Formats: sequence, C-alpha cells, structure tokens
Amino acid sequence: MTPAPTAAPPSRPHVLHIINSLGVGGAQTQCVELINRTPPEYAVSVLVLDPEPSARERLFSREVRVESLGAWSEGHTPVSAIRDYCQRGRYDIVHTWLPLANMYGSAGARLA
Repeated sequence: MTPAPTAAPPSRPHVLHIINSLGVGGAQTQCVELINRTPPEYAVSVLVLDPEPSARERLFSREVRVESLGAWSEGHTPVSAIRDYCQRGRYDIVHTWLPLANMYGSAGARLA
C-alpha cells in the first residue's frame, strides 16, 4: 500500500504595497517602516508607479521584491496594468499609498 501524499505546507501570505514613488516623503517613509516591521511570516512586494528608480529600496531591512510599473504598455490603462500584475502575483493583501496609487491600485486589485 502506498502512503497518502502529504499536504503541501501553506505558503506565506503575500502582501503587495502599491505606491507612487519611493522618493523622499512622509508616506514613503511610513511604507518603508511598515515593511521593515512586517513579520517575516509575510512575503512582501512593492509596486512603484514611478518609472524612476530610487535608492530608497536599500532601506528595506528584509528581502523585498520591488518593481516599477513604469510607462503603461500600449493598449493598457494603469488600472488594467495593475489588474494584470495582481493576477500574476496572486496577492493576499494589497495596500495602496497616496491618492494616485489609491485610485489605480484599489481598482486594479479589485478587478484581479
């Protein structure tokens, strides 16, 4: 008799933060601080709407995947690009920061 397959261990919940930029600012500082204090049981990613890279990524005290949505691809709106990104990442929690990211991110995540 063959043993029953064991269930795969549950994966860590995955959190996505969507923010306009990681430049200097209060919301950016709070985002970095929240990520640095997020328990290690959570996988964390950051989606930056600004295509310009930022040295602020070095301030994360843990491994964090940071990607820029940058320029919207032909035929995609910001909302549809974020929707597609969220569908690929299968995030458990999406946290948006600042008005532009709140508007695009909440709509895109909801559609995903």
